[in-house]
Amino acid sequence: MKPLFYLFFVIIIPFSNKAQDNYIYNVDNYSFVGNFDNQLIYINWQDQEKLFTPDLDRNLVVKWFKEINLKGAKTIWFVNDIVRVDHSLKDRITTITYKGEIKEILNGYRLSNILAYSHEKNIIIIAYKVATTSMLALYDLSSGTTEFLSLIGKRPIFSNGYLYFSADHICELYSAYIDDIYRVKVGDWNNPELILQNTEPSWAVLPNSNIIYADILEDRAKRILFNADTKTYAITDYAGSSTIINYKGEHYYQMKQYDQPISFKKVKFAENYPNKDERVLCPIEKKKVINLSNVEKSFSNTFITEELLYNSTNKELSELNKEELRILGNAFYARQGYQFNSKDLQDFFGQFDWYHKMVERNKFFEITNEEVVISPKDKERVELILKIESSK
Repeated sequence: MKPLFYLFFVIIIPFSNKAQDNYIYNVDNYSFVGNFDNQLIYINWQDQEKLFTPDLDRNLVVKWFKEINLKGAKTIWFVNDIVRVDHSLKDRITTITYKGEIKEILNGYRLSNILAYSHEKNIIIIAYKVATTSMLALYDLSSGTTEFLSLIGKRPIFSNGYLYFSADHICELYSAYIDDIYRVKVGDWNNPELILQNTEPSWAVLPNSNIIYADILEDRAKRILFNADTKTYAITDYAGSSTIINYKGEHYYQMKQYDQPISFKKVKFAENYPNKDERVLCPIEKKKVINLSNVEKSFSNTFITEELLYNSTNKELSELNKEELRILGNAFYARQGYQFNSKDLQDFFGQFDWYHKMVERNKFFEITNEEVVISPKDKERVELILKIESSK
């Protein structure tokens, strides 16, 4: 009996790292809006009646999006397991849903779709449009109150006890607006600190740190990790993005590349930050002032001191005459570029260079006196000073 021979053909299909090529959808239609019920939540701008969660392959590439059931998806702006923010672009109506209650806030304003939520402080920071720029507002979930902050800014991000945000870098030498990045200690809204200038708008703060991922601009772009505490940076060729998400306890850049599906790339820190920022930037006389701290807006050589503004008692304030109280109360508004009609106030505040720069800023951004805001802390002091002034 002759032996039987069997010929086996093995078809080998090569594995491709470009499996994402098979995942076809328009990435521009999908925007990340938060985490809810252990899922990543996305809105589809072409189908706003629904919300979606992504299905990822083993390489953390989004294969497709699955519809999820979350009532009223059409206007959702931000969501997590604690709070939800909805905003109607058409009607400019904004609502906060918290502990089963729905409250309308900031109605009539157009909002940015990037906002910041602090679980620790239980507050939300929202960028809203005023004339030709954006300003920041705070909503306190615990008290249910809204406060307008005296900060021009957009892209708010909470990290490590600070609120980071950006504003346009306005220089007469440039034909286009680029970003400057600021930070302010949470609660100390009067003292923003300019951290990094001339960056692409696609910047981010690495989670639970003071490290900024950014492309800096001068001659040619450099992708860097910038230490906001030491003002030094590391150059990196590790590409990230402006959107960082938490997925299964890890932090990832959300990558949206041309003609490619959405993918997630793990966030990396640098070991050292050896480089100083020594770029030659816009000369001070060519640059518009955007945000200044109170330290940079002093009332030197006058009766007004920081102690008098913020820590003086009722008795100490009562020792001032009516004219001094009037000037003191208006000092908070002067710091925000309020344009006074009274000659005595014009003369008093006009002696300070920073005041003229703040007035010029407001004119540039078309911010009227009615739109000038002062911080919650300043409002309390103004009310106290007015009360004492009216009693004289």
